[in-house]
Amino acid sequence: MNDESGLEVSQASEEKAKRRRGPVFTLTEEQVFHRCEQRKHSRICAGQVLALRDLMCRAGWSIKALAGHANVSISHLSDFLNVKKFFTTECLFRVARAFGLLLSRFDKMAEARAAA
Repeated sequence: MNDESGLEVSQASEEKAKRRRGPVFTLTEEQVFHRCEQRKHSRICAGQVLALRDLMCRAGWSIKALAGHANVSISHLSDFLNVKKFFTTECLFRVARAFGLLLSRFDKMAEARAAA
């Protein structure tokens, strides 16, 4: 491979990375709290969703990227982020670990978001 073709591949990779979209969330923060309230869930439910969204934004991860890092299905993540399902403790552990966090640290982040 000569320098020109290597440069072309590098430029193509950079352009592809720029086109990748970051996380897109269909619900506003208010809607997340409202859905949890409608479903008779505690505020910590909304806090977990919002804390996860914050982490995804900071990392620039889409649901697909998080699914790969956490070994959790895309559909399960989508359902969680849209307040359709709860995470099990195991799923919460995997998600926290994907971001390099202990579950206790993720819980504290969720509690802080729930209190807001």
